[in-house]
Amino acid sequence: MKHIAYLLCLLASLLSFTGAAAAPPLPLSTAPPAQPVKLIFVHHSTGGNWLADPNNDQPYGGLGRALMDNNYFVSATNYGWGPDGIGDRTDIPNWLEWFVGPNRDVYLDALYNESEQNVGDFGDWSRLPDDPGGENVIIMFKSCFPNSDLYGNPDDPPLDEPNDYDYTVANAKAVYIALLDYFETRQDKLFVVITAPPLMEGDTTAERALNAREFNYWLVYDWLADYPYANVAVFDYFNVLTDPNNHHWWNGSEIERLQATENNFAAYPSGDSHPNTEGHTKATAEFVPFLNVAYNRWQAGGVAAPLPAEPTTSPTEEATAAPPETDTAPVATTTGRVIDDFEGDFQWYADVGEGATLECRADGDAHGGAAALQVAYAIPADGWGGCGRYYDIPQDWSDGDGLSFWLRADEPDQWVTLILYSGPIDAPTPFEFSFEASTDWSAITIPWSDFARASWADESGLVELDPARITSIAFSFGEGQGNVWADDIARSSGETPPPEPPAPEQPTEVPSVEEQPPTAPAEPTEAPSGRGGLCASAPLALMLLAVGFVRERSLRKSK
Repeated sequence: MKHIAYLLCLLASLLSFTGAAAAPPLPLSTAPPAQPVKLIFVHHSTGGNWLADPNNDQPYGGLGRALMDNNYFVSATNYGWGPDGIGDRTDIPNWLEWFVGPNRDVYLDALYNESEQNVGDFGDWSRLPDDPGGENVIIMFKSCFPNSDLYGNPDDPPLDEPNDYDYTVANAKAVYIALLDYFETRQDKLFVVITAPPLMEGDTTAERALNAREFNYWLVYDWLADYPYANVAVFDYFNVLTDPNNHHWWNGSEIERLQATENNFAAYPSGDSHPNTEGHTKATAEFVPFLNVAYNRWQAGGVAAPLPAEPTTSPTEEATAAPPETDTAPVATTTGRVIDDFEGDFQWYADVGEGATLECRADGDAHGGAAALQVAYAIPADGWGGCGRYYDIPQDWSDGDGLSFWLRADEPDQWVTLILYSGPIDAPTPFEFSFEASTDWSAITIPWSDFARASWADESGLVELDPARITSIAFSFGEGQGNVWADDIARSSGETPPPEPPAPEQPTEVPSVEEQPPTAPAEPTEAPSGRGGLCASAPLALMLLAVGFVRERSLRKSK
């Protein structure tokens, strides 16, 4: 059976239960866990690259950092891991050995209690600095791309009994059916299946690539159809990596598996069938909200919502239908409107020019909650310094009308420049807005339209700020010294903006926040003392991203 174009599924990775039709669907939420949750990922090279932080050696996806940002404490297995070297064996037939074989208890005891990263040779990745203790709660496991070279026929039924040697559609189905007997006994764990990524064209035949497509379709739609619990989920990594317009994601109201393009081969190869950085980062942006939904539904208990009916249009009609318009670049979404309240893991980093000193840290003198950002700086004439946060995946902040936050300074006449970098992750454009800080906590709201492209920005970049593609945020300081605190940074709503900060005490030298024109800012040589941007030139601006933040972030790896 051939399934193409617009295959939609409410929580396709979760399940339907025909015996509980009267039970209301569980609520859907992309909110990350309130407390750190231990997760372990069973993988090899592709999974290692997917977890890896940005690097110059091989593909990366930033999944480790994205999971860290969503309060998951992530460990992993790799080649050579575990009793009897079980970590070497992650093909589909090998899952029998892991979950239902005679040594299962030995392997799973080691897996549930593993707390190391086991990075291997596939790239370091960031994670929460403190182990919350206890066993791993979420078990992610994935076979690699050779498992997408499946023999047999797309509609083959499962074997009566699985075996550990056949790489066929029928045996693959039988293996996963056998796993459910164990998963049903462990309602204290959430098991997340990641489908094997696709192979490059030429590394398998069209027939066997179609078999892989149809097997993964079966996993998403049919495998869990009669399973009565919400502790198993399937993420169709295969589908995500077959075309920019193929997805398995949270679309704003539901989990949707969308195949808009009929392709069963790798769309993001890196010279071989390993996915490249673009493919990995796309998968990260789609997977993390998916995982949050799966986790929240499992925590809520009960059974999953029924799956929607199969598509009623014919394959021909589906193939000719126009796909919905979508930005294919990977973009991460955030929960609610809060960008950073500084209550969790501190992720801001200092970067300074020659002769300047600057420290940014979490401080207990907060406007709300237990912590705020404190920046202590001493900048010489013609110097600069800043404190910022870098995102591995562009953030979509377009659901707000601008930025709002609370700010105060220890002394008057301190000028601050807020810089947002927007656009492609490898070549963003800086946009800035300058204002004077008050010595009292003051609510500041800056509409997107008031951010002007920095005078030192590359002219080939964006002309206007794109809030749907934010790659970093920074507070910048020029000549002067002092302390500034910021708290509760959020995407503002035009309906209830916080009050503007009080007008500066010396309007003759520098315009107030209300008076500052939203057009291009003054050249650095014309800016008053303390108003300089984070960098005085485009090369220094790029250093902030490529050297400063990345250098500081490297100190946090492998914790």
